[in-house]
Amino acid sequence: MVEDESDSLSITWTQPDTRCDITNNTISWSLSSTGDLVDSVTVNASEGYTITGLEPWTTYLVCVSASTLGGEGPEGSCVNETTEEDVPDGPPENLIVTVIMAEFMTVQWDPPAIPNGVITTYSVIWSPDNGTLDTSNTTCNITDLSPCTEYTLTISAATSKGFGPPGEILDITDPKGKKYMVAISDHGFGW
Repeated sequence: MVEDESDSLSITWTQPDTRCDITNNTISWSLSSTGDLVDSVTVNASEGYTITGLEPWTTYLVCVSASTLGGEGPEGSCVNETTEEDVPDGPPENLIVTVIMAEFMTVQWDPPAIPNGVITTYSVIWSPDNGTLDTSNTTCNITDLSPCTEYTLTISAATSKGFGPPGEILDITDPKGKKYMVAISDHGFGW
């Protein structure tokens, strides 16, 4: 049995029937995607262990073996198990704002580099209009903007565990094709 969290797996097992007393167990875990061994640990005879320091939303192959004074036995059954999701580690990337006209802009972005799960929604927030748009898409249109107004825009991605940090840099293009790099801050941006 395996219970998972975003950074750990708690595993339990039943010791095999042997003629000799079991002295310890060896637990090993590998990345299922590559087969690369992540680590292993030998513990006094037990029927449970919590593997910590794991990456969120990552599948590991976990194997347990038992040892007696006569040596280590074969690995018991191995289990593929995935740690739970967590909030995204970073913001949406490659944020681009295209200003179509003074009252209308298109915003597009790529998912975070390390999503830590399935992205369920993106939140786009702009002010001073207090506009909010939640979408599962990586593009949206923002309309009814006021000309000659400075706006603050943030875009965040969420998994089932919540939202990650907002995007920080936007590439803004005005209707004549002029591009600006703008850092989102408390000062916002304007065009």
